[in-house]
Amino acid sequence: MISLPLTVPSNYHQDFITRYNRLTEYNNKTLLFAADHLIEKDIQQQPQHLFTIAREAQLSMATQTGLISRYSLPSTGEKATSYIIKLTAKTPGQIIRGTDPFSTPLQTINELETFLNHNGSIISGIGLTLFIGSEYEEKMLSFAAKTIIQAHERGLPVILWTYIRGNKIKPADQITLLPFAANLATSLGADFAKLQIPEENLEQYEMLLLKTKSCAGNTRLLFAGGTKTEPKELFKKTNYIVHHLNWDGGAIGRALFMHSTDSACLIAQTMTKLMAGQITYNEAIAQTKQISQ
Repeated sequence: MISLPLTVPSNYHQDFITRYNRLTEYNNKTLLFAADHLIEKDIQQQPQHLFTIAREAQLSMATQTGLISRYSLPSTGEKATSYIIKLTAKTPGQIIRGTDPFSTPLQTINELETFLNHNGSIISGIGLTLFIGSEYEEKMLSFAAKTIIQAHERGLPVILWTYIRGNKIKPADQITLLPFAANLATSLGADFAKLQIPEENLEQYEMLLLKTKSCAGNTRLLFAGGTKTEPKELFKKTNYIVHHLNWDGGAIGRALFMHSTDSACLIAQTMTKLMAGQITYNEAIAQTKQISQ
């Protein structure tokens, strides 16, 4: 069921629905390839590797406009790669300086007018990051609120990276504030919210994560892949979050691009089949025997 916001004009309804369906194609679940790391992290990866994975695995890929414009590859099959334009970013320099996180606007929707007019068919949506608890929270909040409306007015769904992070934020806050993060994302009108959940012992946070799902309302919740790249752990997390807690999918980056292209594609294909209920958890684990670094 598509939640069509009132901020989407009637002449853009079909564009929005087409893009939304593309993002939820795995039996109404989502697997997003989060590939904004070339700015966000000091990972020193070849850009072509990321785009090859997106094309071969036929995933929707979130990254910056500059990379999309330079490295977008022609489709090798019937389904073209689609992209989420990540409009905000920060660099590791903020950590070096010791400042609170601030995801800086790189462009606005209006500044992308020409790009969208010529490449709209491969763009599935817009991505933004908001850091709850940062001293710059108000600036990010204002930009996100305005951008979500502008994106909807162009028929573009929005994924909000809704993170709880700041120099005054304690580790416990990053967990207890998850329901609030979901409330915030849906209050801003985001169509999807990507949240960072605990990387260990998920079962002990079951009630909190169920409450987080409830607080999201009709905004779809995606779990962040986190720092670990071990496929068995990823499949276990996916099975628990998607099938036990009924979250709407995941957005993963390092768990794919830290592997070879072949292994990354196998991981992605296994995850989408697991999400869609086409294979069982045990069948997904069996696939790990074929995965190499």
